Amino acid sequence: MQNGQWAEGVKLPATINVPRYTSTQPCITSGGPDGYMLYYVTNRLMGR
Repeated sequence: MQNGQWAEGVKLPATINVPRYTSTQPCITSGGPDGYMLYYVTNRLMGR
């Protein structure tokens, strides 16, 4: 978001998806003192 409005989407690079691993169930918080946060579930080593 920019200035309280949704911004244009940005296509992520292919390296965001790693073969043999899964990153699913994205959830974004509704803001707060730290701003918006994105959480997701993954089985990648060290959660990255």
